[in-house]
Amino acid sequence: MGVGVNVALNIILSRIMGLNGVPLATSCANITQTALLFVCLHKYIKGLAWREIAEDFLKCGLSTACMLFVSHKVYVGLSSGAMPVILAFLLATAIAFVIYFIVGIMLRQHGTVQVLDYLKALLYKMIRRVDG
Repeated sequence: MGVGVNVALNIILSRIMGLNGVPLATSCANITQTALLFVCLHKYIKGLAWREIAEDFLKCGLSTACMLFVSHKVYVGLSSGAMPVILAFLLATAIAFVIYFIVGIMLRQHGTVQVLDYLKALLYKMIRRVDG
C-alpha cells in the first residue's frame, strides 16, 4: 500500500511541482506508511504508550524544524560569500547536528537524553582511567 501511495503522489506532485514534487511525495508517502504501520501495530500490541510516542514524535519534529531553519540560514549566509560551497555545506551540517542535539536536550527528547547519558558515562569512565 505504501508503494501505491508513493507512486500516486509522485505522479500528482511531479506534474504540479516538477522534479521538486518527487521528494515531497516520497516524504508524504513515508509519513502515510508510518501512520498505517502504527495502526497495524496497535492491533497486535495493546497498551502501547501512544501519548509518549506522540510527544517524542512532536519533539523530534520541532527539533528538526529548528535544525533546518538554522542550518539553512547558515548555509545561505556562508555560501553567498567567498567560502567554497562544499565547506559551507559541511559547516552548516555540523551546526545542524549541534542545533538538533541542543533542542533535543531542551525538550527532553527521549533518544537525545539517552545519547547524552551515554556520553556522560563514557566521559566519566575516561576521567576515572586518567585519575586512576
